[in-house]
This record gives sequence, C-alpha cells and structure tokens, in this order.
Amino acid sequence: MDKVIEKISINEHSSIRIAGEIIIHFDPFRIKKETNDADIVFVTHAHYDHFSPEDIEKICHKDTIFVMPTSIYRRKHRFYGSRGRYFCERCNH
Repeated sequence: MDKVIEKISINEHSSIRIAGEIIIHFDPFRIKKETNDADIVFVTHAHYDHFSPEDIEKICHKDTIFVMPTSIYRRKHRFYGSRGRYFCERCNH
C-alpha cells in the first residue's frame, strides 16, 4: 500500500496527481511547472479551481484523454481545440 500512496500527490485544494505507469490528474489547479505529462485529466465541474484552462495547458499533451461533464466539453474547443480525446456523460469522442 505504501508504494501506491507514494505515487499520489496533492497539489492544492482538490488538485491531485497520480504518477504510475500513466500520469493521472484530477482538477489541475495552480500547477507551478509545465510538464505536459498527463495521460488522463479528470475535471469534475466548471468552478475555476477545478476547471483551470491555464493549468490544464501546462500538463496536457496531444494524446491526453480528458474526462469531464458535458457542460465543460461543450466549451473545451475554446481552450484546447481538437487536442486529445474526450469522455463525458453524453459523449465519447
């Protein structure tokens, strides 16, 4: 169990990063360093401290998979264009 815990880091508020065979971020917020290493990004809702386009930009790459509510998916082109793949409750792109 300790090896699993070692891979989890809490950035701030609800911003969590899990680094294993893949890199998973939940609600990236106040990311200090641009890493472009996120394989999967979960966005739980549209509040500024959960959906921060500036911070997501620092961690995503061209193949990042985004998991988010449909309401955010509809706005995502404004921020990321067609980058990555998207999964939400009414879409699978």
